Amino acid sequence: MKRMASIWIILMLLCSYVWASHSTAFNEAEFKKLQKQNAPVLIDVYAGWCSTCLAQSAVLKKYQKAHPDSKLHILRVDFDHDKKWVRYFRAPRQGTLVFYQGKKRIWFNVGETREDVIFKKLNELTGA
Repeated sequence: MKRMASIWIILMLLCSYVWASHSTAFNEAEFKKLQKQNAPVLIDVYAGWCSTCLAQSAVLKKYQKAHPDSKLHILRVDFDHDKKWVRYFRAPRQGTLVFYQGKKRIWFNVGETREDVIFKKLNELTGA
């Protein structure tokens, strides 16, 4: 039992590292600023305990590494603590991705983890 707790803690720390390396915690002022700039923004609704979210985060990190000049901004909404924003973005559950270009919502997806699908859609949306 103690070993399982240790593994869980290590996994949570790893998840935190992966998320921190590819995105910024959601901030309303930053989101509104990016909307005014007509910037491409991907809202990543995640939870630290969600395996789908971990897989998505790995894909998003790979995407940013493969496209270092991309203007894409990724903002993380914490599913467990940012309930106001979870409702605002109409995320039915964690693992929801929502793409905005300025104030317009362009793409909405729940649970997609396939790298080729996410890369293709983000390339299409950002013009990469």
